[in-house]
Amino acid sequence: MSTQGGDGSSKDSPRLRSKQFAEDPQEVETHSDSHDQRSNSPPPLKHQPSAKPPSLSAMPPDTQGSRRKRSSLLLQTIHPDAAKESASFVDNLPQLSTLRVLLTLFAYALLLSDVPRGGASVESLPYTQLEPNVFAVYGPETLAARKIFRNGTTITNGTSGAAFDVSTAFYKYAPSSYGLRTARDLLDTSSLDAAWPKCLLSCRSPASWYSTNCGDTLPGTTVFAMLDSLADALAANAASTTSYKSMAQTEDGIEIMARGELSALPQRVCFAARSKARWTGISNVGSGVTAASSSTSFLSRNLLDHKYWLGVWATVFADLDPANPGVDLCVDDLDRPLLCEKPWAAPQYVEGTLRTTPALWETVSLRVAELQVGLAKSEKLDITLVETESDPLTRLGGAVLLAHKLYSVVILYRVRECTDDGACITTAIFDERVEGKVLYTDGLEWSPLAATLRYIGQVYIAIRLACLLVACFAAVDQNSDQKGNVVATPIMTRLKRAVRVFFAVPSQVVVYGSWVTVACYASAHIIDGLMRYELEDYGVGSATESFSSMTCWLAVHMRSVWLMGLFARIRALLQTSAGAWTPGHGVSGVRGHLLPALALGAVVFVVRGGISVDDRDARILEANEVEPITTFMLLRAETLDAWKMNLEGVYSDLLSLALAAVIYVFVILTERALLRSYRRRMIKPTNATQGKPQDRLDAVPEPLFFARSAVPSAAGALWEPSCLSVSWDDDLLAPLINLLAAPKSWKDQLNRCQPDRNPDSTGDAGSDANAVAGHDGVVTSSTTSVQRMLMNLVFLSDPWNLLVLKLGRARVHLYHLRRGKLDCKVVHAQTKARVAREYSLGPEHVELIASLRASELSWGQLITCK
Repeated sequence: MSTQGGDGSSKDSPRLRSKQFAEDPQEVETHSDSHDQRSNSPPPLKHQPSAKPPSLSAMPPDTQGSRRKRSSLLLQTIHPDAAKESASFVDNLPQLSTLRVLLTLFAYALLLSDVPRGGASVESLPYTQLEPNVFAVYGPETLAARKIFRNGTTITNGTSGAAFDVSTAFYKYAPSSYGLRTARDLLDTSSLDAAWPKCLLSCRSPASWYSTNCGDTLPGTTVFAMLDSLADALAANAASTTSYKSMAQTEDGIEIMARGELSALPQRVCFAARSKARWTGISNVGSGVTAASSSTSFLSRNLLDHKYWLGVWATVFADLDPANPGVDLCVDDLDRPLLCEKPWAAPQYVEGTLRTTPALWETVSLRVAELQVGLAKSEKLDITLVETESDPLTRLGGAVLLAHKLYSVVILYRVRECTDDGACITTAIFDERVEGKVLYTDGLEWSPLAATLRYIGQVYIAIRLACLLVACFAAVDQNSDQKGNVVATPIMTRLKRAVRVFFAVPSQVVVYGSWVTVACYASAHIIDGLMRYELEDYGVGSATESFSSMTCWLAVHMRSVWLMGLFARIRALLQTSAGAWTPGHGVSGVRGHLLPALALGAVVFVVRGGISVDDRDARILEANEVEPITTFMLLRAETLDAWKMNLEGVYSDLLSLALAAVIYVFVILTERALLRSYRRRMIKPTNATQGKPQDRLDAVPEPLFFARSAVPSAAGALWEPSCLSVSWDDDLLAPLINLLAAPKSWKDQLNRCQPDRNPDSTGDAGSDANAVAGHDGVVTSSTTSVQRMLMNLVFLSDPWNLLVLKLGRARVHLYHLRRGKLDCKVVHAQTKARVAREYSLGPEHVELIASLRASELSWGQLITCK
């Protein structure tokens, strides 16, 4: 007895072509494996060579269609059981529950509305552009001012004579307090020690001091003493600060620098420092406490520990002349505030129209003139400016460049009563602040690519679902009558049966089963997910936002599910690409609905104000006083250093998903422990079962993340087995679905001749229990004909797989299996040797009857392939 070769070609057995199908001997081949017939057959008669039959490409369309029809008729003639199996396909489907239908509709609705809900890309930024790729997110924003008056020993706010309190957040947590607290930490004077509460100190003080609760408010007397002592300390620090005005003006009799009237002006710059501070995210522009970041979450606060590197610059103007109202802050280019060089402090124009009030330095001058009007002859006014600007902080986690910096200017106006001998006492302090945020990004340049990828993914999945519907409709074109005969299905009945097949398909397999959709969505998220997070987090501040805003925010953050889908697909591809893998091993995929569950759980770790978030921590971590070099400070504020970065975007996705997975494992293991305890304590053996071995339901642990699915042998031959990156059988929501409506189990639908898996192959625990003895000891797979046909239907209807099938040269074979009581025919996609091993048969028990090109068979015949 000869055996069929590796590919079932004529090299291993002679071919007897059917005269009816001799027009194209390359497409349909019939075989006989009888060695005796081959040895006793007479030699072939010599005949005149005939003209070469026309090739497939040379035939007219009607001829090609006719040949496809003949190939289908041939298989139907020699294997009529396949038609009966296809006709009874729907009748063996499990009963659908309402919950399953609703879940399927909901999943497909979310899938088809991803781009409408979350947007295709970042097409524009709702910010003012300062220069190319640089935008003003907000500001200069004038914050609420605080007025503090002193009348003798009484401190008031000017509106009432009673004592008052000031919010602690302005001086401990607000980003505008960074500069004030840095100066206080570095300037060591007795007056500062006496005036400033220890709970505001952090840099050069024990960490426990800042952690001490100051209360929600500070007394007005304390705030007045704090600001007054800080202004005095900054003014006194000018003597120890390097300036061209304080340096020797001559060297060896040669004048070094002569700047005329500028050299005669008092020294303005009195303090410069560099500091590092903890990222803060309190957001309330109206109260003067604004957002240091677009999102403060559990992740950024507790795990990533984001920080800012800051430059602090203080200037004092104490020589203001009421006879010449106002102040010229920027007159001396070597001794002036840094804001004179900043584009955000200059007038801003939007499409040629002035958007803001005049430049910030002009606003300060107007305010000085306003205060000078009410001064008495014995009173004078001085101003102290404390500028704080962070270095651009790069935020990694996507292909786009994204960085941001914060800036703030605290302006302290002091009205002082002076005597003739020059002694002065402060009678009023005005604490006024300006804040803002600048964004650096090239997100708009990546927008076309990200939008194209998302549109491709969205269109592809729409076509994918349409093809699945058409495939379901084509698969139910025949039905079995009461006598078991195959008859045509009426159109209305056919539609109902097609809908039933459509909802019998696990939705999660369709959602994550297409390479194109998963790759496009995941790539687009990697490109601009970081920018999308910035926009959505900044626009949605709390759960009180509109429903549409929250829907868009959730849709954007749930896109991390495509990253997991891509990893799952790559894992399945590596698994099924191994040389030792065969369809008998099955495919290990992620449990159904686990990916969206993890993505939804990860949201709580990135939502602003999520679980266990305490954003009231803006301590100064390190600080050093530096020389007041203007060029150095300006460069620091505009340079994107590679090491000054925070991990967000894709990195925060992965970290939050990992945290969600840890919680998921803890919950599942706790639940299983409770169930085991319940079984052992509550389920007692009865008299009828005491003598019988008891099933240990918890002996084999259920999978946590991955579950193995049995696949037909068509996997790897007709469709890519890595399409099953999500488990077909195991669903995270299965207990809920079974509780509400227990459908008919797949395992109860064993087919009489379904040997789809080699019993020696390795799989999930308990796979031996899933195999049952078939005919004459032949092990048959627990994968039912219904599940096999559904898998073929789902994955062959994928546009990419279908295109490869139609344009390729994949073949299916009809085998006759004989051994003892076993006598059946199977349509198989594997070679004869593989079939013999799979069915645990000898080669002499497997006969190859016909080999046909898969692209020429009807849809109903394709899905019955083993």
